[in-house]
Amino acid sequence: MSTHTPDGFENQQILDAALILWSEKGYANSSLRELSRRLGIGISTLYEQFPTKEHLVFCLYEQLNRRALEGFQTKLAEPETELDLSTGFRWFLDSKLAVLEPHREAMIAVFREAIDPESTLSPLSAQAAEVRGANLQVLDDLFARCGIDEESDRGRVARLAWMLHLVVILYWLHDRSEGMANTKEIIGKMAELSGLLPLLKMLPEADAWMNLLQGMVQEPIEEEPQEQAASREAAQLEHYDVVVVGAGPIGMLYATWLKMKRPQSSILVLDRNLRTTHKIGESTLSGFCKAARSVGIRHEAMQRLFFPKNGLGFFHVHAGIKELPKASEYILETFDETFQVERRVMDQLLIDNGKQKGVSVIQGATVEMQSSSLEMDRNVVAFQVGQREFRVSASLVVDASGPARVVGRHVQKYAEDKVSFQTSAVWAYFRNVRSLDSYNWPKLAQFPRDEYTQHICFPEGWMWYIPLVSWQDSPDTNLQQMVNYLLQTDDPIPERRELIDRFGCPTEEIVSIGMVLRQDRDQHLRDDPRGAFETYRRRYPAIDQLLKGSELLSSHYETPTAFSSRSGFRRHARQVTGNGWMLIGDAAFFVDPLISPGLTSGAATAYRAVMATIQALDNPEQWQAALVGYEDYAHQLHDALERDNQLVYMSFNHPEALELIQRFQEIDARKHFCEHDGQEYSQEDMNVWGILDDKYQGLQKELYAIMSRAEQQVGVEVPVQEQSARDYEPMVLQIKELLAAHLEEFASLNPYVQQN
Repeated sequence: MSTHTPDGFENQQILDAALILWSEKGYANSSLRELSRRLGIGISTLYEQFPTKEHLVFCLYEQLNRRALEGFQTKLAEPETELDLSTGFRWFLDSKLAVLEPHREAMIAVFREAIDPESTLSPLSAQAAEVRGANLQVLDDLFARCGIDEESDRGRVARLAWMLHLVVILYWLHDRSEGMANTKEIIGKMAELSGLLPLLKMLPEADAWMNLLQGMVQEPIEEEPQEQAASREAAQLEHYDVVVVGAGPIGMLYATWLKMKRPQSSILVLDRNLRTTHKIGESTLSGFCKAARSVGIRHEAMQRLFFPKNGLGFFHVHAGIKELPKASEYILETFDETFQVERRVMDQLLIDNGKQKGVSVIQGATVEMQSSSLEMDRNVVAFQVGQREFRVSASLVVDASGPARVVGRHVQKYAEDKVSFQTSAVWAYFRNVRSLDSYNWPKLAQFPRDEYTQHICFPEGWMWYIPLVSWQDSPDTNLQQMVNYLLQTDDPIPERRELIDRFGCPTEEIVSIGMVLRQDRDQHLRDDPRGAFETYRRRYPAIDQLLKGSELLSSHYETPTAFSSRSGFRRHARQVTGNGWMLIGDAAFFVDPLISPGLTSGAATAYRAVMATIQALDNPEQWQAALVGYEDYAHQLHDALERDNQLVYMSFNHPEALELIQRFQEIDARKHFCEHDGQEYSQEDMNVWGILDDKYQGLQKELYAIMSRAEQQVGVEVPVQEQSARDYEPMVLQIKELLAAHLEEFASLNPYVQQN
């Protein structure tokens, strides 16, 4: 375990918050996820700095130890100091307790764990060797100043003095005397005793006694060369064909597909969370739902569990629009029925389904990349479950850990090139939001407007509106029983109401609402996420009118505040495969929440990765060729999705541009879907919405050139806050000229246009 102390004020805030949390709830009952909630930062951000609670403790050990030793050495450096061993050891003990005193309750919580001889937190453990060594060096110097000349004697006596100081700290933690009077008396007696330490070697069998005491300390293990150690260890460990890091939807799709297509494969999935919990990312599209059906999730089960979604809706609003029906609207009608999912339930479905198919899943497993090694066909993956440490070997390690990017962060850097602007988001959950179906709509839609993922668009970004069926109040045990029933039954599935009653799983209808804002146009979100939300709510009256009378949910998903935020969505790995590893889903790249590409493109990367994995496992001599094929595909898909996404953002500058871009994207998506409707998920589905087709790519790139050039030109002439749709009319004319023939030829593939 690394005991490196991170620098920076933010890390100090994390340590301070951890001390408070441990004081209140104890060390064992606290989690990094709860700590991240209290800090108001993303769990992936916390994992990046402190992969485990133990890393936090060792960072704390180092910080407090350094401050104590600095205080002690400052005392030693005072002029005209008459130093003897008893005085010096008293100062050493006083310096330690002075630093520990403000954190006494937290230290008690940590010592409950550290007292376990098997715990890595024990001050006698090999992992604590660096902190222990700093103390021993200071004590060795003290004994040298006090006249102990023999180096071997100083080392043994310093070790014994260090163990005595642990006894004092343990006594101090238990001391309930007024003003710590008893501890002060113990320090005095220990200081007097320390003066006799050099004489111990004169006692009969002194060496044997010293050896027994010092044998309690675990010395750090001498490391053999990394390559040699990895090869030797991998040959002795339990072996898996593939270890997957992350049991989210993409990791479980990959693992389950691989097991179904190559049943002899041994697959282990490791997930940090002990149980499935809430995550953002609720909107699904046809590609993901088709993928879920292909691994055995019945469509009827999804219908009972989740809110129906039948397409995407887009409104273009400005300050003069008071309510949504007055806004320009375009609806991309459904290809097939999809769903607005609650991730705790969706993830549990996929995990349990994968287990039933033969995939091994360990939840509550924290992967330790610093203790792992990656080398083709000889990977060693180290992980912890509670206080126990495990190692397994694997032919391939697949990172499906999403934004945490456990392997991805370890092996390389992520890039933000090919991105014109970054985006960030703020979101919350509401009940009693006015139903969109209560409005009078001037145009026809195939389904109620609540059954679309609605995008309320404006120049700075957009707002999502996603109704959810929430099972959050359902006990874990009851929910597990219901999920198992849905996966195992071959009978017609009862309606939701009957499932609620039968399994004791209450539901509530809520609405997920969030704003995604361009960082080049927004000046609010970085400093005050909730303030940014309220700013745009007030700026665009149609949004304010929609939310009027709704109730903001402050703790529905156990978040520390009602509003959550995430900064800088868009990034991609420069390399998605390497020597024994592969990145899929969000660990490979993430574009943006707009038009819901995450789960859909993630499923596509998972399927393509499965094909590459099978090729590599069946033909070891083709490892490199298999990985190269996946590498090329992932980069092509990312670049195409990024351009597609930016086209939509740039279309928010003008309502006509918004409709034209949606029509253009719908045509190829619908063509692609219709060509493969009714088929199993296959290689063709990796061409997400058909955007990799050459003709589409050609038009897409031309549109991107027109629209990005227009934004640059207008931006030079008119500040963003003063721009209006009128400034982008020349851009709209160019788009019409480019797309006119294409839109006319395939007008039948735009149902909303046809029926209105």
